[in-house]
Amino acid sequence: PLASPASPESTALRASPEPPSPGIVRGRVVGILTGFPRIGEAVRLEEPANPAAAFTSLTDASGEFVFEGIALMAWTVRALDAIATVDLTEASPEAGITLPVAEPITLRGTARDAAAGTPVSGVRLQALGFGAGQSASAQSDPGGRFTLTPVTVAASPALGAILVEDAGWSIEGGHASLEIVLHSLSDASGIELRLHRRHTTTLIAVDPAGTRLPAAALTLITGDLSRAHALGVTGDDGALAVALPAGLTAWQIAGWHTGWPLLLSEPMTADAVTVEVVALETTDLEVTVVDTDGRPVPGAVVTQSMMPTLLGVTQRQFGVSLRPESQTALVTGERGVATFSRLPRCAHLLTATAASGLETAVGESAFQEIDLAPAGETARVTLVLEVSNLLEVAGRVVDTTGEPVRGATVYVPERGVTEPASALFQTVTDGAGRFTLEGVQTLGGVRVAAAADGYAPSLPQTAFPGNPITLTLTPEVVIRGRVTRASGAALTRFALLLWRPAATASGAGWSLRNLTQIGAESPEPSGAFEWHVSDLPPTLFPGPVWLHVMGETNIVATADLQLGAAPPQVFDLGRITMRASHDLDGRVLSQRNRPIEAATIQWEDPGSWPEPAQLGAVWRATSDAQGRFTLRALPAGHWRVLIRADQRAEQAFEIDIPATGRRDFVLQEETGADFTLRVTGAGGRAIAGAVTELRAEFSEWTSTVDTDDLGNAQHFGVLPGPHRLEVLVPTRGGHTWTSERIDIVELGLVRTIETGGWLDVTAQIISAEHPARGAAVRLADDDQMTIATATTDETGRCVFRAPPGEYQLWAGHAVLNVTLDRNRDVTLRVE
Repeated sequence: PLASPASPESTALRASPEPPSPGIVRGRVVGILTGFPRIGEAVRLEEPANPAAAFTSLTDASGEFVFEGIALMAWTVRALDAIATVDLTEASPEAGITLPVAEPITLRGTARDAAAGTPVSGVRLQALGFGAGQSASAQSDPGGRFTLTPVTVAASPALGAILVEDAGWSIEGGHASLEIVLHSLSDASGIELRLHRRHTTTLIAVDPAGTRLPAAALTLITGDLSRAHALGVTGDDGALAVALPAGLTAWQIAGWHTGWPLLLSEPMTADAVTVEVVALETTDLEVTVVDTDGRPVPGAVVTQSMMPTLLGVTQRQFGVSLRPESQTALVTGERGVATFSRLPRCAHLLTATAASGLETAVGESAFQEIDLAPAGETARVTLVLEVSNLLEVAGRVVDTTGEPVRGATVYVPERGVTEPASALFQTVTDGAGRFTLEGVQTLGGVRVAAAADGYAPSLPQTAFPGNPITLTLTPEVVIRGRVTRASGAALTRFALLLWRPAATASGAGWSLRNLTQIGAESPEPSGAFEWHVSDLPPTLFPGPVWLHVMGETNIVATADLQLGAAPPQVFDLGRITMRASHDLDGRVLSQRNRPIEAATIQWEDPGSWPEPAQLGAVWRATSDAQGRFTLRALPAGHWRVLIRADQRAEQAFEIDIPATGRRDFVLQEETGADFTLRVTGAGGRAIAGAVTELRAEFSEWTSTVDTDDLGNAQHFGVLPGPHRLEVLVPTRGGHTWTSERIDIVELGLVRTIETGGWLDVTAQIISAEHPARGAAVRLADDDQMTIATATTDETGRCVFRAPPGEYQLWAGHAVLNVTLDRNRDVTLRVE
């Protein structure tokens, strides 16, 4: 039936008796988290140019509504905080939409004493966040159980927290709240709060003479040193009473005062009633910067940062920001001198920077405690700028086919440099794509990048003398178009997504994987846009990609693009007409026709990119207790739906949108079987003692087995589907860890991991001209997938064993390109 107008002003929208207007808008209102129908919700149909003129309707028991006999034009549909736009035309007089709205849910769980394991009763709790900004409070009952309701959820997934309001308790780790992420309704139940009792400690801030300090800001530092907990400010008596978590075995109080830059207590190993926090004595520090010939360097930037000893460890990277001035930079004068005043008497890190902005040297005392003079005098340190250490790095610039790029600019990116032509160090490739950068003033390696007309700029890579580097340029991809509704009206709010078709791991079928996406507000009222895509991997050229344009909630457009190898790649799509998208409702069932709860249903493979939820898209859903789910804003076409549940392997179903409509998916029951991995070395020699781990990609199933004397590791109960295979292979001086994704199709077969053709990379890590002992090093392939990890010995060395190929060696943020065509010894310097 025709909906009733909301007000007398809406009478102009009534359908004419003769002839009736043919437009129809149908839809559902569902909860944004659960997908459950919302009954009795008011839905409002508005004319965009005149919102006061509107129809209203209430949803029925299925959460559905309908507006019939309305004019063919653009309409706005609202329900609570959800909004959508429909565009009715003679060609498309009907529209169907789903409006996801905020919904109330209940959080349930148990509060337990982390030490005793017993329930905690009477603790006051509050739920905060979850996208709605509202809160709910409750107390735990005698069994420690709590119920927080109503908690309004306005996003999916929804991020919020449970706050412990009882001063006598804290969350495990000393935190006041526990962060909660709700992906489905099942995440709202069974919440476990592990609580620790707090005890009252009085903190007293004093100066070196013992005089109490009011208004001193104090912070708790716990054993992992990963974060600080602000406690408050001392009162007029210099004291601060705080409730600290009981049972802390390593903690310390730090702070600052307007007259004293650093206050520290003694490291604590147990609870304490009173703790004195003492200001460190201060002194001035005079830093002289000279070059290698001993001449003063005016205009050098000198930076100092505190390195206090916290819990017995000198912190070279003092992550606790106690005072705004805890890190200070000064510029040397004509005599090359910069003087810092009132620094605390602890270790300090000093660096000097050349005028070009490239860090060129660190003084001998950079990692040592400053030798403080007696009170009233000034400590002095000299830093030497070794600007004479000039590098020459060389390499090639190629395109995605491996052909040289002539005339490319190779440059050293610097702070504040956005264009290659503005870089201090730059050169141009010759006809063979080769380049040489000379006179680069820096210690160790240097970051270089390349740019050329028609290509997207390359990502910077670290180059070292004597180790030529290869930079790959991908063609610049420019996509232009003008987005409109079916009526021809411009659309200025939309998202652009780019996908690539990719073969499945088994080689059967295909899938879509998200490459990149942007949200767009068109710079022009006409809906025109120009998208410069610069972050595509070289392996895409040449090859197909798929453009996906998403509009407001329920309209979509797609286009197939074929990327070529030659630059530039410009696609002018002209007018892009948005059409209705579609929802997919259904249930997930077992072969016994029983609903499967908490199954994950996913359209294609969004990868690490979230769906544009702000436009109403839901491409990944979780089934409820009845097995029901809803996927929203799907484009028309022939697609795959991927479903995983319990210990079952991921199962794929082909669907047609929109013909599928509502559909139930029946998951096949599966039983595990045996799967054998064999690890061999040179000449097929069996490798015993290798650790093999097989981990299902879409469930919690994991199996770890060591190889026997025959090099075999037999895994039982393996289900078909994608798995992550990790092997820890014994090598000279340690182990090499390798990882790969495999798709197990046939069970009972033997898979062989052959290491006989692998080669050794002996890497030495150098930091501050000394071997770096205990450094974490990894070897990655061209796709940045880590294939091996190791830790350096006392000489700063570690050994990797890997198949021949192109790799990157990483230590911290430093990287070295390695071509593994023979056994190699390499050195990586970490600045």
